[in-house]
Formats: sequence, structure tokens, C-alpha cells
Amino acid sequence: MSKISSFAWIHSMRITSCPWLCGFLLFNLPCSVSAGEVEEVGLASPAQENKRNVTFFHPDDGCFDLSEMIKHPLGAIPMVIPITEPAVGYGAVGSLIFISENGEDVEGKKIRPNILAIGALATENGSDGYFAGHSGTWLDGKLQTLIALGDVSANLDFYGIGSNSRFGPFQYNIESQFIKTEARYRLGNTRSMLGIAYTYGDMSTRFKASNLPPGFPEKQFDSELGGIGLLYNFDSRDNIFTPNHGLMAEASITFHDPAFGASATYQRANLTSLYFKPLNENLVLGLKSVVDMSFGDVPFYQRPFIQLRGVPAMRYQGEHVAFAEAELRWKIRNRLSLVGFAGAGVSISDFGPFDDTESIWSGGTGIRYEIARDQQLHMGLDIGFSEEDTAIYVVFGSAWMRP
Repeated sequence: MSKISSFAWIHSMRITSCPWLCGFLLFNLPCSVSAGEVEEVGLASPAQENKRNVTFFHPDDGCFDLSEMIKHPLGAIPMVIPITEPAVGYGAVGSLIFISENGEDVEGKKIRPNILAIGALATENGSDGYFAGHSGTWLDGKLQTLIALGDVSANLDFYGIGSNSRFGPFQYNIESQFIKTEARYRLGNTRSMLGIAYTYGDMSTRFKASNLPPGFPEKQFDSELGGIGLLYNFDSRDNIFTPNHGLMAEASITFHDPAFGASATYQRANLTSLYFKPLNENLVLGLKSVVDMSFGDVPFYQRPFIQLRGVPAMRYQGEHVAFAEAELRWKIRNRLSLVGFAGAGVSISDFGPFDDTESIWSGGTGIRYEIARDQQLHMGLDIGFSEEDTAIYVVFGSAWMRP
């Protein structure tokens, strides 16, 4: 699917808070309130279903939990994520995430919830913006919709495409106002869906360097994104937040053309798969693979790039990229898990004198806490590293979350 570069680095948020403090809090979150004690303090117990108030302790184990808050009509999960991405400096993303459950379908399967997110961001180098998005499920799970919009001004680094990355990085500013819509419809009673998407963006790009090497974009230019995408999706995951088993596979192709509002004619094709398998009652193996390709007169900010934890966002761009990551999640106590992960990627470019193939590896570890048991939602921190960088990431649901 098409991605807008001014949001690309949001996928690799780095935080500056002390990891040891977060670990201490996770290990010492209260899990000593019994279901009876929950009832005594007036929170809620299953016997009081009709009188249930919003509680922050789950009746099953007495642990800190946001399940009931999420179920509340006005329940939201506030998130403030500090940013330390070198390209934009220190800053933060603040957002509210609303989750609304949809019950079960006619076969008794749990329907994916509706998710609404609104937020804003700002960093010390002058990058700022706002965004909003909604993922909805309708008609007993047969129809899924997505809408996202934003207005962002980002000061980023461009490392080049392929071999010309040896000249970089070069600082640039990109201002973008965009909207994306998508709709998918289920094929019968299967796990397969067919969909169509439309993306539009008004982009203004300006490089700060006075002289750019041959093969680089113009110093300043305006452009528009306008693309129609077609997609096929198969999803058998047990939940969209922190899956324990199942497969999500999606193939898409997006056509950008002046007839759709774009400034140039080009195409993007993507194949993504996520696979989860429990090895025993405490271990879950996850595998992710992505092949992302571009064809035609593609703007530099629309070229695909390797997305791995520990690898700077947009550092490895190419005409085509492929990357994979494996993750093992180990439940060490009631709600607490440790994760370990490793990945590798390659970018391939074919631009005359700049023909090149670049590769990168990454790895790391992290910690998770099951913050909302009824929704199977985990949150935590990851430390990722590569030969390029070391970074800490805030994880909501899963590092590979795909609603």
C-alpha cells in the first residue's frame, strides 16, 4: 500500500525514558486484588454485570487492566510517545485511541473491533502535524473500512536511492496534507477479502543543500499523490492486537496516474505476510515477510524502504525492497512476557550508474504486559539494534500490528 514519507518515521518511534523504570513498573503492577476484593471496593465482579462500573483491575486475576475502560462508550487509551529519531530530534506524539467492540458474527466468531485514533506530533527540529484515522467493521464482519487523514510538516534526511546513498544524508522538508480511504468485502464465509483503496496527497518538498549530486531530486518541487489500489487479504489471526496463532497475508497494487490526481505515472506493489504459531502454552513464534516494489516515475519519497526494528526509518530505500523478521514471545508470568527478535532486509536499485544492492540486519529484545485481557491487547517496550543504530520503541498490540 502507498505510504507517505512524512509519516514513515512514526513507525520507528524511539523513546528516551529509562527502560529500567518501565521494567520495574511492569514487574510490580498490582495483581493482588481478588474478584471478591474487586466487588468489595465497588469496582465490579461478574455477578454485578448489570451494575458494572469502569474498573482498572480485572476480576479474573485482580491485575491492573484496561478492558473495562475500553468497553466504556467514552473509553480511550491515551498515549504519549517521546521521539528521539535523529532526523527530527527530540519530541513527542500524543494520541487518544478509542476501541469499540463489535460482538460476534453468526458463527460465533469474535468480530474485529472498531478503532479510532486522533493525535498530534511535534519535535525540536520544527517537525509537527496532526492525524486521525478510523478502522471500522460492519455487516457482521463482512465489510471493513479505513479512513486516515493528516497534515504534517517534517524535516527529514534523504540518504539516496541505492549507490547514491554514499553522497548523503541530505536534509529536506516535506509538507503533506493527505487522505486515504479503503474498503474491503468478505468473499462468502471465507477468511478472504477483496478491497479497493484511494490515496490523495498534496506534497511540497524542499532540500536545504544548495548543490545536490547527480541523480538526486530537484532542490524544490511540489507534487500530488493520487492512486487507486486493489488488494486481496486473507486473515485467520485470533485477534488483531497481539495474535497467538493464525496467518495474515495481503497482496496489493496501487496505480498512481494524473487521471487519479497524481503528478506522475507510477505503480507500487506489495506482498506482506504475518504468521503466528504457539510452540507451547508459554511460547509464541511470529514471522513477518514483506516484498515492496515500485515501477515508473516514482517520487523519491514514495520509494519503498526497509522497515525493521533497529534500522533508521527510510535509511535503506530502493526501487524494490524485501525484508523479514522473526519474533519469539515467552510468557514468564501471569501477564508478563519477554520477546526476542531478529531480521534482515535488502534494497535493490537499477538506475544506470547507481545500480546497487544494499543489505542490513537487525535484532533486539523487549518486554510486554497484557494491558487489556478481554481484547488480548499487550503493550511494552522493544530495544532494537543494527550496524546503523540502537533504538527503543513503544509497542501497542504488536510491533507488526495490522488492523
